[in-house]
Amino acid sequence: MTPPVLLQVTDTHLFADPNGELHKMNTLNSLNRVLDFICRNEGQIDCLIATGDIAQDSSLNAYKNFMLAIRKLKVSCFWIPGNHDSGRLMRRASTGTNYCQKQYTVANWQIVLLDTSVKHEVYGFLKEEELKFLEETLYLSNNNVTIQHVIIFLHHNPTKTYDTWSRDIGLRDHSRFFKILKKYPKVRSVTFGHLHQELDFLQDGIRLLCTPSTCVQFASNTVEFAIDSMSPGYRRLKLCEDGCIETKVIRLNSDHELEQDYEQSMRS
Repeated sequence: MTPPVLLQVTDTHLFADPNGELHKMNTLNSLNRVLDFICRNEGQIDCLIATGDIAQDSSLNAYKNFMLAIRKLKVSCFWIPGNHDSGRLMRRASTGTNYCQKQYTVANWQIVLLDTSVKHEVYGFLKEEELKFLEETLYLSNNNVTIQHVIIFLHHNPTKTYDTWSRDIGLRDHSRFFKILKKYPKVRSVTFGHLHQELDFLQDGIRLLCTPSTCVQFASNTVEFAIDSMSPGYRRLKLCEDGCIETKVIRLNSDHELEQDYEQSMRS
């Protein structure tokens, strides 16, 4: 069986106005560049995961702009809110679709999507009902012999970053989050956005992946916030039967072609 392939886009920061800009970048144009590259160069895509900050202005039309833009991919899409989003308007915009579905099974993998958004706050937090959903879903997955691996998507970085500009904007209740994950050995990865940069590391035996924005990039490992000169991008994830995740971050250069890309796979 061919391993399923997911594409992750994140932090699109769209506006109701198609000409809206974030740090002088037209975010809809940037998203379309990424999507056009995907259409030209990606083969198999089983679904698209959009991990929050879909909108910059929390407007209904921003979500409609996103939905119109990704139609060209002709694949299923799931999304979750970020700190700039309105979950209520996302549900309204996607009425009649599966966009807000919170779990999805493909091959022997369970995909779990969590809402970490807090109204009017930059940081993230998992509400009690979200923690309950996570625990119940992982419990059922753990007792389902057809599900052997789990990947979790959320918006906020689930670890605290020290001595950098992003130290206080991540998931506030990350210790509670990982306390739950430690009980369920099928969890292979937690994949997120929010930081507008690329990360790949292990915590408690779980692979943590952060994906660049489709628009503006933020500098990493700096005390003060700064814009990075790196190009927009997305992440491809191939979910292998044995629990390996073969992943690649793909960025665009000024000619809209593939830059030097990054690939790692990890087998346990």
